[in-house]
This record gives sequence, C-alpha cells and structure tokens, in this order.
Amino acid sequence: MRRLAALALATSACLGEIGASAPVDKPAGDPPGIPSPAAPRPMPPPPAPDRPEAGACDRARPQSSPARLVRLTAPQFDALARALAGAKAAPTSSPFAHDKTAGRFSGRAEDLGMPELVVDQLLDASEALAAQIVARLGTEWPCTKARPLATACVQDALSTVATRAFRRPVTAAELAPFVAAVTDAAATLDPALALQLGVEGILASPRTVFRWERGDGTPDVHGRRGLSGHELASLIAFAVTDAPPDAELLAAAASGGLTTAEGRRQAMARLWDGEAARAVLARFVRETFRYDGVLDAFKDPAKYPFHRPAALV
Repeated sequence: MRRLAALALATSACLGEIGASAPVDKPAGDPPGIPSPAAPRPMPPPPAPDRPEAGACDRARPQSSPARLVRLTAPQFDALARALAGAKAAPTSSPFAHDKTAGRFSGRAEDLGMPELVVDQLLDASEALAAQIVARLGTEWPCTKARPLATACVQDALSTVATRAFRRPVTAAELAPFVAAVTDAAATLDPALALQLGVEGILASPRTVFRWERGDGTPDVHGRRGLSGHELASLIAFAVTDAPPDAELLAAAASGGLTTAEGRRQAMARLWDGEAARAVLARFVRETFRYDGVLDAFKDPAKYPFHRPAALV
C-alpha cells in the first residue's frame, strides 16, 4: 500500500504525455496494440527544402534542438542520492544499476527508459533513501520532530527536499500534493512515517528522475527558446561531473550567470578541475576505446611479457 501511495503521489502532478508521437496506420487485421511482424517500419519523410534536418551545417539558418527529457544514469542518480541524504549516508541499491545500452556508451539517453522493473526498483530505492533524508531533516528542521506536525513546517521541510531533488526552485503548486499527502497520513501514521511518504513521492517524481530541457522565456523570431538557468546548470553539472549542480552553480543559475557563453565557460572550467570530472573523462575514454574488452584479448606472454590488461580497466 505504501508503494502504491508513493507511486501515485510521484505522478500526481504529471500532465500530458511524455514521448507521445503521432499515430501510425496499422495494416488491416492486426490485433489492437500489436504491430504486424511482416509490416516494414515506416521511413520518415525527407525534409522539406525549407526545413533542413537539425544539425545541418548551414550557418545562414537558425539551429535549434527539440525539447528533451533525459533520464538520469545510475552514477548520476547515486550522486543525487548522496547529495540529498549526505555523503556519509548508508548506500542504497541503485534502481538503474542494470541499465543496458545498445552502443558502447553507458549514458546513451535514447536507451534509458523506465520499464516496469525499473519503476519497482525506483520505489524500493526511494523508500530506503527517504528514511535517511527524514532523519537528516530532523536536524535541519527540528519542527519535524514536533507532535502533531505543523503544516508550515511540512511545507518548509519538503520544499527543501524538492528544491534539491528537482535541482531548481519548486513552485507551491508542485509542492501541494506532497504536503497534502503528509498531512493526511499524519492523522493515522507516526509523523516521521508520514513525512517519509512525502519524501518518497518527491524522490520517485519524474522531476527528480529526469533532466528537463524544455526551454524558458519568450520565443525568439524563429520560435526558439533558450534553456533556463537551472536547466543549463543541470546540463553542465551532469555532463561534466555525473552529479547534480553544486551550490555555486545553482547560484549562477539563479543570478543569470549562465545566460552568457562566458558564464557557462567559467562554470565548466571550474568543474573540470575536480575529481568527479576526471572520473567522467576516464570512463568516456574507456568506453570509447572499449578497454573493458582487453581482458578477453589474447597476447602471447612470451612475446609480450609486459602486457598487463588489468591495468587498462
């Protein structure tokens, strides 16, 4: 019951469809929802002369990218968990530890989905992590230990968690379902368990699990929107360090410091000097050259006595 409640709460504020596409005509006689195995996959129409493909090297035309939702990878979710529960928190089982991608790179966004098993693992991880976060909130927000829980205290505590989890300021409308769930549950549950239910919902929310790139502000004359400061902060932080934005990067996002190319360059240069960035770069090189496969490569030890494949991985 708690798992169902957390899942319902996590998705309660979702509107519309993620990844929806136009319907495709099916051959007659196919059962609903089952494509014909003999039917060829429809090919996309060629681009119109006045609408070249994205990425075309025509500097005279404005370039843009579609809005994206990118699911966090296993290392990124683990780093977010440490940021929320504290570096010394007990490790939890990552819901994305068994991701499989089609290419050589472990972070291919198009291969990172949310099948039923992954959703189940996410709920397990959220429950374990929420208990640690609630314990930490007791120090940061002593009012959460009061009996009964005050609604204002619940709002402040959950706003802190949601802002960190979403990597941006949270609105009152976004926070309202989580606060309502905690206050309702507190009538029959121990307040700490009630608060944990709200934190579980935040952790399992698509706003936590996905990185949003929808753009912000007024479109330009070509209909394009630039990424918001907080979207840029998440993009930079996860790309360079596989971790959520730190306090300095979030401050730059809030002040508009990432709206210029120079501001973004400075932010990336600072992150590149850290240990996390070096680990990301090492993994990229290892996956690019498939160093993991060196353990299966045979070399005659008589001819290559210096060969130490384990040193490469």
